[in-house]
Amino acid sequence: MKPLMDDLGARVSRLGGKVNLVMRGGFDAGIFRRMLAKIAHSFAVAELGIASFQPLLNDFILGKPARHAAQFIGGSFAPEPIGQERNEISISLFSAVHRDYYVARVRLFADLEMPTYLVVAGEPLAQSNQQ
Repeated sequence: MKPLMDDLGARVSRLGGKVNLVMRGGFDAGIFRRMLAKIAHSFAVAELGIASFQPLLNDFILGKPARHAAQFIGGSFAPEPIGQERNEISISLFSAVHRDYYVARVRLFADLEMPTYLVVAGEPLAQSNQQ
């Protein structure tokens, strides 16, 4: 997450219209990661089709104990330019040492300079059948 306190006024003014901000309780990184996982999974299904990949985050999305879920969801602290769209999402096939993975790039509120998150949505189905 990117803190908004230093330039909160400037970011709010770019939203336009009336904005009502309410301070609430703390931030829960687990809930945020789960939301990113849901977005990535849904996008992968929409773009690739449910029958074309083996999802890796189903248990995590459903709130069940999931080993290593945090290793599949991350991002960069490097600053990025303002996005052209409010939200940006894409999916690509990335090759690791011995496996390929479908990785979703999720950037919410890109026009407000928020960071990009990378979520490993799954692996190609043919590859997962070879295990």
